[in-house]
Amino acid sequence: PLASLFCGIELVEQVTADMNTKVHEELESKSLCPDDVSELLQSVTSVISNMRTSNSFMLMAINRCLDYTKASKGMKLVPKYETFDLQDTLSLPLNCMKNIQNTVQIVQRPISEDIVNYIISDKQWLQENVLCLLSNAVKYSKGGEVTVSVSL
Repeated sequence: PLASLFCGIELVEQVTADMNTKVHEELESKSLCPDDVSELLQSVTSVISNMRTSNSFMLMAINRCLDYTKASKGMKLVPKYETFDLQDTLSLPLNCMKNIQNTVQIVQRPISEDIVNYIISDKQWLQENVLCLLSNAVKYSKGGEVTVSVSL
């Protein structure tokens, strides 16, 4: 998985360089109008955003494998406690699942005002577990909607 991550980064660099060259060639030949450039830039921005999300997804999977390896060798898993925004933290695994599939709509309900916005926990662990739960929810759904909510 780590090699795939690095290959993905190299691919993004190559695609970006190729697109930059193509845009400059088209602008010089005046066959590309400003609206086309704007549309192209939006497309590139979307691709890069999806790749960042995919890289985050892959990093979570790698970390999960490392945790399983440690646990299988009898090593104690020690949480890394930190203070973080719950809504923002939940958005990463939700966006990962939204970007890698389109058969199931994923909805995040707003967190109720009677629940604090910031919590102290292991952020990575929370994101990895939410991602696992979402992955299973999508995997075993034939369509429709998966709703994520936080309650006490």
